Amino acid sequence: MENKVDSPLKVDSSLLAERAVSRSQVNTHPLIADYDADNYDYRKHWQNRAYEQWAESLVIERFFASVGQVPWLVDFGGGFGRNVIHYRQRTEHAVLVDYSLGNLEHAASMYAEEIKRGRLFLIRADLYRLPFINRAFDAGLIIRVLHHLTEADEL
Repeated sequence: MENKVDSPLKVDSSLLAERAVSRSQVNTHPLIADYDADNYDYRKHWQNRAYEQWAESLVIERFFASVGQVPWLVDFGGGFGRNVIHYRQRTEHAVLVDYSLGNLEHAASMYAEEIKRGRLFLIRADLYRLPFINRAFDAGLIIRVLHHLTEADEL
C-alpha cells in the first residue's frame, strides 16, 4: 500500500517562466556535467575510496546533530544515492535530484522500497532550473557538486 504524502514537488510555473525568459534573452546555458553522455558509471568512482566516504559521513553526521530530524530533505546532485544511507533514518521524506538518468536508475533499483513507501523521491533536473517552489524543503545537501557548476552564483 502506498502512502499519500503532502509533497513539496509542486512547480512554481511563474518562476520557471521567469528563468526561461531571462536565459533566452541572453541565449546562454551553463555547462552541465552529463555522466550519461559516455555511459559513465559513477558507482565505480567510489570503489576503494573509504577515506573520502568516511570524511563525508562524519560531516553529514555533524550536520544532522545540528539540525536534528527533518520532515523534507533535498540532496542536490545526489547521484546514485550513495549518501541516502546517512539520511534515510533522519528525515521523513527525501528528494534526490540529479541530472544523470543512469544515476537515478541505479538509485531506483537500490532504494525501491523507500520509493514505494513514499519516503524517497527521485527527480531528474538541471540544478540551474529546479522544479520546486521556494522553501519547499526543511534542509538540503549538496556534496561534491559545486565543482561541476560553472555558474554557482546563479543558484
